[in-house]
Amino acid sequence: MDAIFNLFVGQPLVQLAISGLFFLVYFFTFHNPNLRAKVLLTPAVLWLVWGAWEGMLLQVSPGANIRIDLLIILPVVFIVSTVAVVVFFQKPKVLPDDEHTDDEFVDHERSDDGEDAFPNDAG
Repeated sequence: MDAIFNLFVGQPLVQLAISGLFFLVYFFTFHNPNLRAKVLLTPAVLWLVWGAWEGMLLQVSPGANIRIDLLIILPVVFIVSTVAVVVFFQKPKVLPDDEHTDDEFVDHERSDDGEDAFPNDAG
């Protein structure tokens, strides 16, 4: 656990690289309807913000060894990233086709010229 902590905490370039990876995968897959690429934007932004936060903290207080902010940041970033990756790789659910087609639901009460399409219809 300490190795994971040391890999991410105080390493803003690592967070920015991971953010870049999420953005890169999104960029190359957003046009594919079989993949849910939009879910990758949330962790990409979270990693980017965390990297900027770490960079700011290294400038302001480089010797800070008690980091209460990490009690919220680490779980949120890791859980959101894990969920996003799982959702990204899930196959989209295919809904069963209805017996009706879209053409059956067209409003046939009025024609294009504004007159009743079925003038003898009582109603």
